[in-house]
Amino acid sequence: MSDAVSDTVALQVAQADLPTLSRFAGALAPVLEAGDVLLLYGELGAGKTTFTRLLAAALGVPGDEAASPSFALVHEYRGRLPLYHMDLYRLSGPDEVEDAGLLEYFAPSALTLVEWPERLGAWLPASHLALRLAQDPPGLVNLTLSPHGAAWLRRRSLLRHIAPS
Repeated sequence: MSDAVSDTVALQVAQADLPTLSRFAGALAPVLEAGDVLLLYGELGAGKTTFTRLLAAALGVPGDEAASPSFALVHEYRGRLPLYHMDLYRLSGPDEVEDAGLLEYFAPSALTLVEWPERLGAWLPASHLALRLAQDPPGLVNLTLSPHGAAWLRRRSLLRHIAPS
């Protein structure tokens, strides 16, 4: 990864506090641009798909459309930005990502959101926004945003102001 931006945005919310997570997703959505890549890190059950649904809704995707693409690998949604939502959990690594044709979804005209980005290996885009979700302590979700690359360097001040109050 190149051009890592040292600033991170961190917040902690109650796991069941969907309104706060929804406000956070709503604040992040206007910052996102076509060509952006959002990488979601976290264990099973950390809230990656829940956050994706909330972000998709904030981008104008009807709420009942966004679902985990675990079995289909990728879903495409239409909102303010075209959104490609990948779940790489069932893949073993970068060779399977490439063999599945998923690299073509990193498009300059869309927002690409990836769950389990560790599976990308060398295909991990240099410019991305990493979102780490962790349940620690149980019942609370810790969210940390880490911007990487020049595209995020110019928007880092916007990221500092999106944490919900």
